[in-house]
Amino acid sequence: MAALKARGFDTQDFGRDVDPILSAQRATLRTTKDEKRARQARAIWDAGIAIEGSPAESYLRGRGVTCDLPDTLRFVRECWHSTGKRLPAMIARIDSAQSFAVHRTYLMPGDTHYRKAQVNPAKAMTRGSWPPTNLRSAPPSTAGRPAWQRPRMVWTGTTS
Repeated sequence: MAALKARGFDTQDFGRDVDPILSAQRATLRTTKDEKRARQARAIWDAGIAIEGSPAESYLRGRGVTCDLPDTLRFVRECWHSTGKRLPAMIARIDSAQSFAVHRTYLMPGDTHYRKAQVNPAKAMTRGSWPPTNLRSAPPSTAGRPAWQRPRMVWTGTTS
């Protein structure tokens, strides 16, 4: 059933007569929710500023990250959190062929560097309608694929 749901099938209707009007209403509701999530992800991304010189850069440098930081990382001064608060956050854009997602890591000032905020959850994802299996921290094999089909490599940082 999970595999069918992942492919967009409405498994609530399995084993019973399907009302075409009800099925159409469910499909419209799913599309509306997907569009809302995509708008939310876009709004979060658009609210971000460059990571250079921001508290998000301080957070990463404090964790020992010394490499150049990609433009897929940004900082948002007041990012919505499920507690209803607005908190500073490092955001990471994660692209796929169909859509994109924005991963948020909420931050708070520390002694010398910013650190992960002490809220639950401290990290969150806002995505459109594509499955999370498209998330990658390393590029897949692109041998023989045209450039427009090659996924963009995204640095996703550390998980702790």
